Amino acid sequence: MSTDGQSLAACRARFRVADRPRQGPATGVYHAAFTGPAWLGAIAPAGLRLSGLAGWCGKQLDAGGGVNLLRGADGRITPRLRMSGQLALSGADGEPCWQLRYPRQAGWPWRWVVDELRPLDAAGEHWLGLTWLDLPGLRGLSFPFRLQREHGVGLTPASA
Repeated sequence: MSTDGQSLAACRARFRVADRPRQGPATGVYHAAFTGPAWLGAIAPAGLRLSGLAGWCGKQLDAGGGVNLLRGADGRITPRLRMSGQLALSGADGEPCWQLRYPRQAGWPWRWVVDELRPLDAAGEHWLGLTWLDLPGLRGLSFPFRLQREHGVGLTPASA
């Protein structure tokens, strides 16, 4: 079930029925795409630009978490904003997910951002993510994205 063009509620419902991970995604590079309502894909890049992640195009993940990947105007991909990862109970439904959290020193808004992932296929090649702010009154508001594992892509070990 694709979540492209679906409402935020439908994307959250798809997340709730996705398989519960027993471990995080395999180490590697994952291409990101916005999913859900068309308006989200239209405004999300501007929001990311304002928050310091202009050109966000994916994540490089490993057993300890990962780092966001940004594509510059020259097409080069650079890592930015490391996050830690662990199996945790989702803020969406209290069930297991792979949860990525940013360090306190990450600044606004990242110190409060939580990315939660669940696999969309048995091989763990595709993951559905929900991003939300861990702040009172905002915990129920989440935005969906998809990650797809890229094979044969070599970047330096996750840092930044």
